[in-house]
Amino acid sequence: ELAEVIFEGRPFTYGADWQVVAATLMELQMKVPGPSRYDVNEVNSPSFGLRADEYAKIDGFAGTIECVAGRPCGLAFNHRGELHLCHFYGDLCVYDVEYNLVKRVELPFHAPTQMAFAPTGELLIAFQQQAAAAKAFAGDSLEELMDIGLGLITCAVGITASRDRVFISDGHEHAVQAFSLADGTWVASLAGYFFQPSGLTIIEDRHLAVVDRGSNVVKLISLETMEAVGQVGWKQLMEPNDVAVDGEGHLLVMDTGHERIAVFNSNGTFLASVMPGLFKNHGNTYGYLACNMETGDVAVSVSDTNSVGLLKLHR
Repeated sequence: ELAEVIFEGRPFTYGADWQVVAATLMELQMKVPGPSRYDVNEVNSPSFGLRADEYAKIDGFAGTIECVAGRPCGLAFNHRGELHLCHFYGDLCVYDVEYNLVKRVELPFHAPTQMAFAPTGELLIAFQQQAAAAKAFAGDSLEELMDIGLGLITCAVGITASRDRVFISDGHEHAVQAFSLADGTWVASLAGYFFQPSGLTIIEDRHLAVVDRGSNVVKLISLETMEAVGQVGWKQLMEPNDVAVDGEGHLLVMDTGHERIAVFNSNGTFLASVMPGLFKNHGNTYGYLACNMETGDVAVSVSDTNSVGLLKLHR
């Protein structure tokens, strides 16, 4: 599987591995910024990064989507590669594979946060609005199906699903709650591990990754034992907000404080800073990201600029 980069009219190809991407960009002699604000001695692998204007020179960088509604929040790709994007005031927009707006609906609550598609196809949306918790929608029609966590979640921030369970992070209660995907009933509680749990994702159907914005790490929970088994990003992240896994198993973290996407490999080693300069941290910034597992595209919501950044890495 190869992706193509165009730089000053010269075609190059690189493998899907981010380390190979880094080596290719170094070969092209594109400008690499100075040391990041974190302690470089703690980084296991040399970092590289490109500013947004430099990414514009790469054929794979699609630029941004200018949102039709205000303050974009959570986003998710379905199995067809269609991008679903929610907005703070309750708009849900759907874009086709070419990122043309094809549908816009009104959600039942304001302040949606993370979105995710369940293995069975339902669209799951968490809401910060008091007592809203989360809702499941039909993946195609977007018809409301059921409430999840109503009365049990104070402030839903992150949401994801694995097998028959839905996981919701509660920012106020410093916990992650598990519910049945079939009927929304409570299953289990994960507490005592987190300071400010935020975005969630599933890794290889074995681990639940929980962004702990307050602890500046991504914590890993075993789906089998429901116990903490490790963490990623110690002394490498600042106010992280969301996390996603790409098609190669890399962990992509919305690293708000460092204004970038931080990329880690499957064993937690830091690999790359992606798109630094596109995002700005204004002190109350909450960006979300999603990976298209079919094409490798990465989409990131930038609430402060009312846009979505796109990195297109076609396979």
